[in-house]
Amino acid sequence: MTVRVAWCVRGVVRIPRGVEEGASFLVMPPPGAGTGHGPLRAVGGRHDRSRDASGERRGATTMRPRRCQTGVVSGLRRGRAYIYSPRQPCACDGGAPRTDGACGRIETRHGQAHAEMACAEHTNASFPTEAGTRLATVDALAPTTDHALLASLLERDGAVIVRNFASVNLCARIRADLGPHFDSDRADKSGFFPATTKRAHGVLRHSDAVAELVVRPLFIDVANEMLTSRYTYWEGQRQLSVAGKPQIASIVGFRVEPGGTQQPLHRDDADYHARNCDFPVMLGCVTALTKTTRSNGATVVIPGSHRWGPQRCPRDDEAIPAELDVGDATIFVGNVYHAGGANSTRFVSLALVRGLAVADRPGRDEARETIGVFLCKGTLRQEENSYLVVPPEMAKARGFSPQLLRLLGYGVCPPALGLYEYQDPMKVLFGVDDGETVQR
Repeated sequence: MTVRVAWCVRGVVRIPRGVEEGASFLVMPPPGAGTGHGPLRAVGGRHDRSRDASGERRGATTMRPRRCQTGVVSGLRRGRAYIYSPRQPCACDGGAPRTDGACGRIETRHGQAHAEMACAEHTNASFPTEAGTRLATVDALAPTTDHALLASLLERDGAVIVRNFASVNLCARIRADLGPHFDSDRADKSGFFPATTKRAHGVLRHSDAVAELVVRPLFIDVANEMLTSRYTYWEGQRQLSVAGKPQIASIVGFRVEPGGTQQPLHRDDADYHARNCDFPVMLGCVTALTKTTRSNGATVVIPGSHRWGPQRCPRDDEAIPAELDVGDATIFVGNVYHAGGANSTRFVSLALVRGLAVADRPGRDEARETIGVFLCKGTLRQEENSYLVVPPEMAKARGFSPQLLRLLGYGVCPPALGLYEYQDPMKVLFGVDDGETVQR
């Protein structure tokens, strides 16, 4: 039989039960990439005991290809096999790039293909260098739009535009809450943000509307799909599996005023010293509070740049503006190159780190305002110190839900990251003892 393998960007392959040893695999790469094919071979015959995004346990046999051309086959998600880390040519044979499509035996560790073998940085292979020419657009209100669709687009392109992500009313409330805080912002001495870009920090302390935006199901679901850390380990003779959900890295509001220059193209996951084989460690969502266009400073993105290696320099002419109406959002992975755009109009455009908002009122200066919500893996340190932004007593007074408290980092990332007096702070500080509370 032939197993069709969808394309994405990462590292290890598991094939569903029922696939016989020696079955051939067919890699379906993105446009312009080669096609890999060849027999698969079981590695150790062990079953995968990890869980998929829905929490269901998958019985799957880890397989490896004897031959491949574009990458190492890896990972089972929702019944489909995925290809991760498309490297051309394949360099699995002793770390030396091959041009004939053959890659020797893939090294294994504990019965699974070693993830580093999927990273060109470790195998001296070539990274992709092409830039995409368009951003995919979906409608949050369409019945076909779900987190699985967003995950596939993010894995392919690194970013996606989501129409109708938030209501116009919610965006208006956020904008009203953030207005006073833009005016009190100081200039960024590092030069990372232009002097004409104003920011609003600590926004969860000021705005219930932002708290509503943070927990939008579509964004949380795709973040759980892509950022949840799954790990299997031994305690004595017991083999245990845990899953740690993502948390808030930071939330920032942005106002880009007229005359503002473009921000340098960058990757958000640079804070984590991330390498390609770590992908993804962050996910961002920028929501428009006002209409956002190329001329007033829309965020610009280079599609496909999340697959580039560390030596590939981004160019401004490769960046595409993510033009949004109020309530639309741009969702992107942490290692795609992007930047706040230049505001060349006499209007002011406002942006909040989980979305961009622009007010078009001709005849007066306006700024482009956006709000961005950034999530990171639960095993990583947060960019913004949430415990100082929203201390426990403030979180109690605001009546934050258990979901929001855990997103802030007050929950334990299993097995034991974030304990307080060797217990889960959710139980000790907030009296929450539910299915996600870690028992100690």
